[in-house]
Amino acid sequence: IKSAPSTTYIKGSATVSPSESGHTQYVCTSAVSDPAADMSVKVSDQKGDNLPVVVKNMPVRKVRKGFTSSISFGILFGEGVEHVVIECKADNEIGEAISTHNVIVRDPNEKVKVNSQ
Repeated sequence: IKSAPSTTYIKGSATVSPSESGHTQYVCTSAVSDPAADMSVKVSDQKGDNLPVVVKNMPVRKVRKGFTSSISFGILFGEGVEHVVIECKADNEIGEAISTHNVIVRDPNEKVKVNSQ
């Protein structure tokens, strides 16, 4: 039975600091589909500008009811980037799934306030 991926999963940090702002690694994986889904990723900053992404396709995995596809990617957080939106897409001939993940770039001089109750 052919099926579209029902969702995608993005793994990686939700916050980064400028000192880590080389390539920060993330992985996007599709839910089970048949045939295997093609994966793509788009990363944009707070102004909507696309950021450079270094993508590596991972091997497709055969599972009981179809296939899962994954890509790993590094994001280069440049000067002036405050936050980014990662959009991961998995699609095959049956349909597609898209999910997003927000990443905040922390100011290293910013004091973190902890509220205890």
